[in-house]
Amino acid sequence: MMDSIEEFNRQLFLSLNASPETSVLMLGAAKFIANDLIFLIPLLLAGLWLWGDLPRRGAVLKAVLAMAVSLGGSFLIGLLWHHPRPLALELGRTYFDHALDASFPSDHATAFAAIGFASLKKETRQLGWAMLIVGAGVGWARIFLGVHFPADVLGAFAVAAAVCYGVSPAWNRAEKAVTGYCERLYRIIFAPLIAAGWIRN
Repeated sequence: MMDSIEEFNRQLFLSLNASPETSVLMLGAAKFIANDLIFLIPLLLAGLWLWGDLPRRGAVLKAVLAMAVSLGGSFLIGLLWHHPRPLALELGRTYFDHALDASFPSDHATAFAAIGFASLKKETRQLGWAMLIVGAGVGWARIFLGVHFPADVLGAFAVAAAVCYGVSPAWNRAEKAVTGYCERLYRIIFAPLIAAGWIRN
């Protein structure tokens, strides 16, 4: 059974992996999606906190928690079960240098998926779906460029969903207190910028 799944995973990877005929423009766009969109995450979370209302600030804290726990889980999975990357197996073509660490699950996809699942609440539902879609795009780009298998991306979404489901009950109980404490600390640290009207109180 596992051999069949692994074979399907490899064949699907080969069908999605960029070919030698792929245009430079396409490869450049894929590299931007695969490697640079991740930098949107801190900018987005900072913006939601600095100019957001109370529910959105709560969503930011939940997203950060979900991302941290998901990435921690991803790291542990990689330690316990080291699945090699396509390059290590000399499978397909790889279009940028990457360390030969564990391939499963994809950390990039995990980060986007964790924020996406954590944001699927009334106040931030559109953001949540957008992050999930972008995360899927990032996962595709990393498969296309040869650094991940399809199962790595699916695994990332599964880990993030499980973490968000697991932490939600505890977070729902602690959200008000944690958000309140973080807001008080924020108002002390950023008091001059708040007084100047550059960011929200």
